[in-house]
Amino acid sequence: MEWLTEEPWPKYRETTSYTDLWTFNGKSFPLTFWRRPLQAMTGAFVEAGFCPAAISEPQTAPGAPEAFAGISFMCFVAQVPAA
Repeated sequence: MEWLTEEPWPKYRETTSYTDLWTFNGKSFPLTFWRRPLQAMTGAFVEAGFCPAAISEPQTAPGAPEAFAGISFMCFVAQVPAA
């Protein structure tokens, strides 16, 4: 969602990345985030011989530190097809 606030807007169908500096317990760390269209992510599993079984977007855990409040991500469950 945060890409809507960037100028210029990233193109949805392109793979892009950006790095933010995050601070945890007084220490700063660079975190790199990658953006890929859903088709690119699922296609990578299929090309590697896996079969996507589930895709979910978990909510941030209750009680998580404020720094994680707006983060969203996807979880992929993939399996090797039966021989």
